[in-house]
Amino acid sequence: DQTRKAPHNLYGKGLGLVKYMSKRISMKVDKQPLLFSYGNRETSGEDLGDYLKINYHGNYTLVIKYEKGAYHRYMNGILHIDRETKEPLSASAVVLQVAAMKTVDSIGRQEISFIGSGPAYILQNGRRTKVTWYKDSPRGKTIYKDANGVEYLFPREGQIWVQVVSPNHKIFFEPVVEKKPEAKKTAAKSTAAVKSASASK
Repeated sequence: DQTRKAPHNLYGKGLGLVKYMSKRISMKVDKQPLLFSYGNRETSGEDLGDYLKINYHGNYTLVIKYEKGAYHRYMNGILHIDRETKEPLSASAVVLQVAAMKTVDSIGRQEISFIGSGPAYILQNGRRTKVTWYKDSPRGKTIYKDANGVEYLFPREGQIWVQVVSPNHKIFFEPVVEKKPEAKKTAAKSTAAVKSASASK
């Protein structure tokens, strides 16, 4: 699609991709993959999780806000809208997963280490839970466990976003309020005192 910027302008049909790759490697799996563990869970005692900001690099900042019961994405301050439906992209839960990254070529392609374990945060219903992610093999499921070792259960309704960052990215869970510098009142008083002394002479 030439109306979109590379590398986000390449599209294909799932069945066509499977048929194409099947000529080269086996695309069969032993069982249907389970992406997440679903169910209901308690959210009491967790931190607020209605805001997330990630500074990926100088010209790309991502903000995720909990608004009207869903999480929305803002890219460089602009709400992310679906081009076809004209509706904001929304999710019922957001995973912020920290994993080691490295650049592998001059174009900037990234290699991300998803095998092993590491820290993560899950935002759901305006709350934030700190967890640890685990993945033992390329085809294994990534599991998220809280501080008590209990596996995190995700909502069945709505999309779940997994946002990956490296340990070097700057992350903010609260909006940063910029304050204007106050005028130097001491200097103003000194000037007024000089004028007063000149007038009395």
